[in-house]
Amino acid sequence: MLGFPQDDPLAEYRWKKRIVLVFEPVNATDEVIWQITKLADQPVELADRDMLVLRIDQTAVVNVLTEQRLAQNPMVMRAAFDVPSDAFATLLIGKDGGIKMISQEVVEAAVLFGLIDSMPMRQSEMRRNKGSNR
Repeated sequence: MLGFPQDDPLAEYRWKKRIVLVFEPVNATDEVIWQITKLADQPVELADRDMLVLRIDQTAVVNVLTEQRLAQNPMVMRAAFDVPSDAFATLLIGKDGGIKMISQEVVEAAVLFGLIDSMPMRQSEMRRNKGSNR
């Protein structure tokens, strides 16, 4: 685990969702589009892992799958996760609110899913789900 943000602007999702934050720099880059596309193309996998993908640009925080604008302030989000306005970054936040991964490069969906699936909480969820599918 990499740690927890000082002031958690995502506290309402704790113990409910795993969150992928995609920070768009001031000068938009192709990396943002590639990252969003790689994740948005996997809605079933995202839902299975209780994942929420948020795009943070200079003016808004947006749910990638629903395109709903959230109440969170993008500058507060950048400050909480220590991401400068000129930086592209992808962060994975666990259900416990901890930062599990930070990357300044596009991350394949399979890499994120593999990381999540290796976590004890997710393994417990998979065992429960397997038992309830009998």
